[in-house]
Amino acid sequence: MKLAELIGSVGVLPEGCDATSSDPACNPEISAITCRSQDIMPGGLFVAVKGFAADGHDYIDQAVELGASAVVCERPADVDITTVTVENSRKALAEL
Repeated sequence: MKLAELIGSVGVLPEGCDATSSDPACNPEISAITCRSQDIMPGGLFVAVKGFAADGHDYIDQAVELGASAVVCERPADVDITTVTVENSRKALAEL
C-alpha cells in the first residue's frame, strides 16, 4: 500500500507529496509497519514512539539503515527518506 493511502487523517505528507505523486521518494510503497527499529524490513514504515524506557526517535537512523521507506515521528528527523510528523506517534501507530 502506498504511504499516502496509509497516512489518511493520521498525519501530513511533506510539502509537494500527495496521494497522486508517483515519486517513490514522496509516496513509497509500504510493506510493513513497526515501532521496533530492529524489526524493520526493507520497504517498512517505522513509527517512532516515545516510551517509558526508550524513545523511538533515537532509533530512526537504525531503522533507515535497515531499509525503512518512511518514518512517522513527533519531531523533525534529519533523514533522507519521507517523514510524516504527527502530534502523537503512539496514537498514529494505533490508527495505522
